[in-house]
Amino acid sequence: MSGRGYDFFLAGKWAAHELLPMLADGFRVRPDEIDIAYDEAGADAEDRNWGARVLCSAGPVRGDCSWLLEVYAHGLAEVPDSRTLGLRLARWAGRVVLYSAPLARPSAYWMATPDGRVGRARMYDPEDDWPAGTWRLDAVELETPQLPFVPVEFNYEMIGDEAECHPLAQTLRGIVAALRTYCPEGRLELRGSLATATHDRYSGVDLRWTVPGERFAGIVAGVGDHLAGSHPLLTARNDPDFHHAPDRRLLTYFFRDPPLFRRLDLEIRAATPREWVRCEPAAGGAGP
Repeated sequence: MSGRGYDFFLAGKWAAHELLPMLADGFRVRPDEIDIAYDEAGADAEDRNWGARVLCSAGPVRGDCSWLLEVYAHGLAEVPDSRTLGLRLARWAGRVVLYSAPLARPSAYWMATPDGRVGRARMYDPEDDWPAGTWRLDAVELETPQLPFVPVEFNYEMIGDEAECHPLAQTLRGIVAALRTYCPEGRLELRGSLATATHDRYSGVDLRWTVPGERFAGIVAGVGDHLAGSHPLLTARNDPDFHHAPDRRLLTYFFRDPPLFRRLDLEIRAATPREWVRCEPAAGGAGP
């Protein structure tokens, strides 16, 4: 029954009275097993219940987030990791929760969404040439209804940092640029190890590309030639399991440069008209 510390930013507007039931749900404990010190109330250290299983210091912040939570949990049968806990908090509240990425880059965060997704986020602190005392979300990887004002973009620099290999991020950026040129309205999402930060310097590029249904056949037929215009190809293959599927293909491309292990596995999906409405980039976004 070891202890663990956490740091969370709560995006959007949260009321102080929401924090206790949210943490109780996230840690699967009773509310009386949690002690919260609200910085804005000037809580006295002597008044705290230091024996509580979950200790939280909650500080209000300004900008795109409203609270910073510094949490320590101990004596629990289950001590969730930051990802698991972030997803639980986001689902309970119906809002986005951010937690720090294990990188030296101070702007690097992970975001958990109410619908159970996790992606990277870039957030600048109040010292980064922004109005005093505010936190600014600069970009997120996932389109979310709760953050319609935040641009949607892959955080290439974080991907390069995680893999300790900037050419991987550069390869991804070049492929994404080529696909967006070919179908600007398409929606790109990371898959596989790139989506879960389990990639390394030898990982390839896994993408899911959702395109308008009426353009699906033409895009499948022409995407190889379009990629070859900017990334000379050695060979390509079409997964036979989806060769005759009316709305899905899994294509693999090997390039002359970068190395062979950095292949592209591209899943292309055709969106129905109703699905396409949900896929449209959020206002203000530059969505993948």
